[in-house]
Amino acid sequence: MCQTDPDVQNVVTFDRSQDQTWSNAAWNNKELKDRSGLPTDIATSQPVIKKGLPTYTMAEVAKHSSRTDAWIVIGNGVYNITKFAKSHPGGGTPLLNLAGRDATDVFYAFHPERVVKNWLPLHCVGSVIKPAPTPVQRDFRKMRQELIDNGYFKSSSSYFLMKSLSLMPILALSVYVTAFHSYRIMGALLLGFFWQQIGFIGHDSGHNAVTHDKFSDYLVGLVFGPLLGGISISWWKDTHNVHHVSTNSIDHDPDIQHIPFLAVHEKYFDSVYSLYHMRELTYDAFSKFFISYQHRLYVVVMFFARINLYVQSMIHLTKHPEVKNRKLEVATMFTFFSWLSALACTLPTWSDVALFLVLANGVAGFLHIQITISHFSMGNYEGMGYTNEQDDFLTTQLATTMNVSCPKEMDWFHGGLQFQIEHHLFPRVPRHNLRVVRDALKQLVAKHNLQYHEAPFLGAFGETIDRLEMAAKAARGDNFKGKQHRPSNSMVWEAMNAAG
Repeated sequence: MCQTDPDVQNVVTFDRSQDQTWSNAAWNNKELKDRSGLPTDIATSQPVIKKGLPTYTMAEVAKHSSRTDAWIVIGNGVYNITKFAKSHPGGGTPLLNLAGRDATDVFYAFHPERVVKNWLPLHCVGSVIKPAPTPVQRDFRKMRQELIDNGYFKSSSSYFLMKSLSLMPILALSVYVTAFHSYRIMGALLLGFFWQQIGFIGHDSGHNAVTHDKFSDYLVGLVFGPLLGGISISWWKDTHNVHHVSTNSIDHDPDIQHIPFLAVHEKYFDSVYSLYHMRELTYDAFSKFFISYQHRLYVVVMFFARINLYVQSMIHLTKHPEVKNRKLEVATMFTFFSWLSALACTLPTWSDVALFLVLANGVAGFLHIQITISHFSMGNYEGMGYTNEQDDFLTTQLATTMNVSCPKEMDWFHGGLQFQIEHHLFPRVPRHNLRVVRDALKQLVAKHNLQYHEAPFLGAFGETIDRLEMAAKAARGDNFKGKQHRPSNSMVWEAMNAAG
């Protein structure tokens, strides 16, 4: 079960009278029907399971939980995804992390109905005997179907077109003041702000939430990822999808594995083996020193964090064995560094170039603060969740994710990341609909008295610093048991080679 620390278990109550944007039909008790005529599992349809296939218990399915023998449960069916994981568009690791478990709600969060109908039958090996859905699961699945029926999964092409076009003048102005007037500081500030904002569009496209067409969204991701931002879209999808499935898992989630510079939990002092990076995250003397002061260095780390993303992207494109369209992404990355280098070199001195590049990447680093404050202070767990009704998909995401409250007028600045809970539960919902989804979800959590944590930006930032300080005090006070620093195990090299 996912456990959160007592000081961050804030259960928020809500005044339903203020939720005017969600229709009363959201919580009626009608029996939801699947328009395809196929059998339903509480608002989630699946193809008919072929007769004659064996029936398994969840204990039997749990035995198939390795990379070479991976089964998952979706609805009432059992599916062998061992071979398919290698060609899975969202990367094989998210699927393999669910091996041996009931992945019903996780699967439906990421996949449209056509995948359910066309893909599942090919891999079905039987049916399963499992407990009936809990009242919370039933209401959550009904809510998801209501969102679909009311059109909140549909994307507005005009919204994303205007959003994209509105950012281009910022880039143009940065180029103009830098190249033609040598205003290095103004040019850097504008470029950093541009990178921060296009990061949201890259995020949208990575979730296929811009057009809901895989190829079209991939093209959008190429433009706003490696071409204009220098970040590989395939690397981002590979790591980010694992984060969504294994949110805040100490040994699975790469988004909280930042040794040697940051550690959100004392478990990392035992040199955790990362099941994403497939290697040990070594806690040595360098890590101990840095983490002992991480609450003071957090902003500094975020300021330079974007440089690490460039490195991660290049490592992924050159070393990962299963990168689709590798040459195309390498070409767009090369184009990015070419135009950025040409722009920087219009400045009169090398010190001006250095200041420009450092400041631009540092300003863009504000995006990393926006990302991390939604998870760093929340609950952690070891291994994979989704083992029983106490840590199902909804409960796990509520325990490990928080929202940043802001007025509607500031939604553009946060790019949808302020509704991180709703995004994790419904990643295919486009960001322009997340505020309405939040109103609906608040009703559900209030009905079942579930944890739902939301705080203003400064409050969320403060909670993150508090969590980092808590771990820093533990690092300063423990009897150091980490591995001794060796040249062959350089922590700087570890950090630059996918340590998070």
